[in-house]
Amino acid sequence: MTEPETFARNRLVVIVPADDPANIGELRDLAEAATQIVLTEEAVPIARYAEEVLENADAEYGEGFAQRVRDKIASREENVRASANRVALGEADATFVYVSDVTGHPRTGADNRDTKGTERRGHLPDSNVRG
Repeated sequence: MTEPETFARNRLVVIVPADDPANIGELRDLAEAATQIVLTEEAVPIARYAEEVLENADAEYGEGFAQRVRDKIASREENVRASANRVALGEADATFVYVSDVTGHPRTGADNRDTKGTERRGHLPDSNVRG
């Protein structure tokens, strides 16, 4: 059996409502007091990737940053689309999505913030594709 080869890549971004009431200009703002964050359920891969981003951000924003953001999680949604919809409707201040979820979709009702050097790039090996 051969090793899986990466055939596609994706990147995480944080999206915020178009009017951005929490004033989230960058990743560090997720830890602010009034921020309400939605994430997917823990079993969804993007939830694990978001955790990696937050853990990596501890080095830049100080130890405990990841936990301060976790403390802002208001709900866990079934999938990325449900999380993004909560943000687009203004029911939450931010969530993590794949950049492909917002690229080319100007009517999502949300704006995105890059995760910068803390990003977690997703690799989609062809062995995971099922026909």
